[in-house]
Amino acid sequence: MGHLVLYLGGYLLMPNTSGAADARRRAERAGAPRQASALYETGRAREREGQRLLTRKEYAAARSAFESAALAFRNAAVSVPRQPAIVPRTTEQVAVNTLPTPRPEVVRPVFTHFRGKQRKRLLAAA
Repeated sequence: MGHLVLYLGGYLLMPNTSGAADARRRAERAGAPRQASALYETGRAREREGQRLLTRKEYAAARSAFESAALAFRNAAVSVPRQPAIVPRTTEQVAVNTLPTPRPEVVRPVFTHFRGKQRKRLLAAA
């Protein structure tokens, strides 16, 4: 449906159906039909009322209905509790995160120029 425009006393009256529709889509993406159903249904009722008024060419009343529908949809979207996004982890990530962290190896000096008991004593001290 195209936008209907009415010039009344120098004022432009155009029902904003797209504003209500955009707000409804945002509310649907946020999960409002399930989690804030009362507010969402109020918005749907006002949107249907706006469409009915628009077909009867009651433009000012239709504009008011669409604006209140958009407000109801925005309130529904805001009232949905936010939950952190769950990022699925791959099996490799789980396996890597559960492995114990290896301790760093102790670097032992190499005593190549010592022989016999002196070498054993130096290796035992290191």
